[in-house]
This record gives sequence, structure tokens and C-alpha cells, in this order.
Amino acid sequence: MTSLTPQSVLSLFRDPRVQVILKESLNTPVDPLKLSSKLAKSFDADERRWILEWAGLQTKIFEKFPGTTPLLCDRLALEQATGIEIGSWKSRIWPAGSKVLDLCCGMGGDSFYLPPGIEVTGIDLDPMRICMYEENTARLGTPRKAILANALAPTIRADFFQIDPARRADLQGNQRRIPDLTPNWKEIESIMPHYSGGAVKLPPGFPLDQLPSTASITYLGSFQDCRECLVSVGSLASKDPKVRAVLVPGGQCFDADRSEVESFRLQTSSLGKYLFEPCATLVRSHLFPIYANPRGLWQIDDQIAYLSGNTPLPADPWLTGYEVLDFCPLGFDRVRAMLKFFGIKPIALKKRGVEVDPVAELKRLGSFGDRPGIIFYTRAQNQKIAVLTCNPEKK
Repeated sequence: MTSLTPQSVLSLFRDPRVQVILKESLNTPVDPLKLSSKLAKSFDADERRWILEWAGLQTKIFEKFPGTTPLLCDRLALEQATGIEIGSWKSRIWPAGSKVLDLCCGMGGDSFYLPPGIEVTGIDLDPMRICMYEENTARLGTPRKAILANALAPTIRADFFQIDPARRADLQGNQRRIPDLTPNWKEIESIMPHYSGGAVKLPPGFPLDQLPSTASITYLGSFQDCRECLVSVGSLASKDPKVRAVLVPGGQCFDADRSEVESFRLQTSSLGKYLFEPCATLVRSHLFPIYANPRGLWQIDDQIAYLSGNTPLPADPWLTGYEVLDFCPLGFDRVRAMLKFFGIKPIALKKRGVEVDPVAELKRLGSFGDRPGIIFYTRAQNQKIAVLTCNPEKK
């Protein structure tokens, strides 16, 4: 992106004129052409590119780290950084007074919320990331040192490590692609014996069976999106390794022994009077069958994470329930006939196991009244079906 040295970028970021621009960009949308023209009088082309990127990122920075001052980063560093909700939850896992290495530390998201009693040092191979880490932790009131070194062979010792392997090299990559992890899982495993314990941040889709049987695995996210798989190893793992689902920022937790998760199978049966949608974090953790079983629910297909039952359930953060009006084999004319019969105006289309563009399909189906409903395109016992439901239960 630039020929500027990390120290030159840092000096530019600290320039009072730049700080004014960044703070103003929070309240006023950035017009790149106007801002570039204004900057041309005082800054060269490379400096302008940095300032324009920072100004365009400020709103996203404050969304990810609310209440902070402007932080030093670029777009890729910001997208890969752990945000305040997950970072705050993870800060609780470290024993008081321990010494931690933040490997592949990036702009510092995983260190921002560690309590002052934890001695943490950032490690990264990129000199620009070292500047970002030290500048940002200082701005947030807990200054930390960072060292330019290989995460696989750090030059200092510590009790624990945390590592956030890079998941892509540029903005065009998919940051959840498992083959793109740098360092890769085998390389990360090679450093584990050198620490009492550690925490590894992985994409949520990392295969459970490729992780050590002694590790505890925590899936962190919201109802709509599971954002992270945190693998705890060594003394940070439970004595009986667990799989956990944690909703942030609320902190609700559901867990089970790994052995149960890997062996449990939920009953599969036909669609009942209610359809239940488990939250994304419960699905990704593979815990939804264990959560469903004592509640009298079953799967409608052994490959699909939709549940069913014949009675409503009390509202909870893990499931959303929908009363089933009707269902039919999936087909355009059949679905329209079902909507027409019930006088339904479909307000959403949800899908699992069926390839369809929900927005385009809703437009194509049309409306047959004022009664709102939600359509599900999915599979039940290996047959593609459309399920028509009422509005979900109030939470």
C-alpha cells in the first residue's frame, strides 16, 4: 500500500491535523474526492492514501470497539481483529498474574481487554502490525510491548499463548477458509508443548475431528452468526474436554462433554405443529441436538439443523419457534397455492439445504393478502419441502 516506513505512518497518524480529520469523519460521511483535494496542500500521495483509508474506517472501528479513540490500523487488520464483545469474554480465561504471548498479534484486538494484572506481549512478523499493536494498546489505557519475531519461535518465554493465525493475505480472500491459515494447524500444534496452555482462534467451520481430543472448544457468536471457534489447550482446557456455545455480549453458555457431542444422535421424524430454528452459534457448535433432546424436539432431516415439536416452548436465546400453518413439496405453483389459500404476505424466506436466492424468490412468489408469514425452504426426510409459518414467537 505504501513506501512509508512504519515509524513514518505512526508519526502521520499522531499528527494533530490527522486526528482532527479522523474524529470529524465519525460524524460526517467521508467524501474521498473532497478530502483528497483538501489534503493535497499538506500531504504527499502516500500520506493521503493512509489518511483516506483511516477516515473511511473510523465508523467501523467505533462499531467494533465502541467508545474508543481513533485506532491505528488498515482495512485488513481491522477485519481480522477480535471485537469488543468476544474480546471482553475471552479476557476472563487467563489465570491472574500470568504471562501471555499474543502471537500474530495484528492491531491488538485480543489484547485490548486483558486486565492489567496479565502481562501480555505481542509477537508479529510485520513491523506495521507491531506499531499498530503498541499504539492501540497505549491509546486504550493498557500499554503493551510488541516484538518483531516469528510466532513459531518467539524470543521470550511465557506461561500461556494466544494465537490468531492469519486467514487471508488480502481483502479479496475469504477469512474463514481453513486452508489459508498462516501458520497452519500443524505448525500451531508444534508450539503447544512449550507453554502451560493456550488459546487458538480458528474459523467456526474448522473440523471438530481435527482438533486434539484433550482440547476444549468454545464457539462464540450471536443468534445470527457464529464468529469464532476458540480452542483451549493444556491447562486452559477443562479436565473433561467440553464443547461450549457462548452468546455475546450476553454471555449465555450451553455446553456438553466432547464425547457426547461426537456420539449423540437426535431422533428424526416428520414435521410437527412447530418448527424451531436453533441459533447459528448452537448449530455451528454441534450442540443443538443435545439442547433439543430434553425439550422433546426432533430433527426433520438428519442433515438439516431445523427442529420440530408439537408444543410451543418458553422463549429462550437459543431457539426461535414458528407455528406451522402448512407445508408442501417444494415447487413454485404449490407454494403460491399455499400462500393464496391462507391469504399470506410472505415477509421472509429462510432456507437450509436448498439453493435459492431468498430475495428474488419472495419477489417471484408475490403476496396474497395482509397476513404476514415466513416461508422455509428446506429438506425433510430427504424431500425438499416448503413450510409456511406464522410470525415467530415474541422474545
